[in-house]
Amino acid sequence: MGTVTYEIVPKGKEWTVKSGNRGPSTAYATKEAALEAAVMAASNAIKEGFGITITVPEPRPRHIGN
Repeated sequence: MGTVTYEIVPKGKEWTVKSGNRGPSTAYATKEAALEAAVMAASNAIKEGFGITITVPEPRPRHIGN
């Protein structure tokens, strides 16, 4: 059936989930919350017979001090 890809992407100070040709989903306060949403969607895709890929970016660098 193919593979469905879920990509966790930053949107300002929030996070969204992009999948396929769809634009970003609802904005989530944390990267972890966006990941949970992607996992729930991926679970449904697996039930429908698709393979899945979930991509989560590395942490953003934190600038401390000046």
